Amino acid sequence: MELFSYCIGLIGAKRERPTEDLLSELIAARFDDGSALSDAELSSFAAVLLIAGHDTVTNLLANALHDLLAHPEQLAALRRDPSLVGAAVEEALRFRGSAMTTVNRVATEDIEAGGVTIRKGELVRFLLNAANRDTEVRADPHSFDIGRATAQHVAFGMGPHFCLGQRLARQEATIALTEILQRFSTLELAVPADEVRWLPSDAIRGPVELPLRYAR
Repeated sequence: MELFSYCIGLIGAKRERPTEDLLSELIAARFDDGSALSDAELSSFAAVLLIAGHDTVTNLLANALHDLLAHPEQLAALRRDPSLVGAAVEEALRFRGSAMTTVNRVATEDIEAGGVTIRKGELVRFLLNAANRDTEVRADPHSFDIGRATAQHVAFGMGPHFCLGQRLARQEATIALTEILQRFSTLELAVPADEVRWLPSDAIRGPVELPLRYAR
């Protein structure tokens, strides 16, 4: 509620004195009928954008580090060839994406999917992480392999709901992972991989904490 209140105040300030940013452009934007987004819609968009742009990338980086450190052969391959960092980020997105599900959808008609009938009006949530481990797409979906020929995934959604921040997220993760591995050549997990505690969430996948250690 504090975040939404802050966004409402920010929207009011930018409406009086616009600046060169996305929120000011959204405030000024008009639909074909001349109507505009309401303060509630603008504040909801701004809050979601801020949360989604922070939590998802933070946990993506933690997940990527965890899985690289838990698979020493993959980490060694990346250290030998730093140009694989982009592939490592894509495999991290596929293997343990931080955004686990879509928001709720509502069926507008009766449909059948995978032998299950979904009735009109029923809520549906798509499990992105399950789709990324579909055995019909790849033979070994549960293995972490940065050398895959392709790391096709839906970690950023698809179609009209494709994440608008995906380029920034990829760049942030690539830069951060590169810097961390260059600066800490002896980095390792401080606890066994299976003892890492994960967030109790069905929306965000990431560790509660990621204990690390390195020798100076």
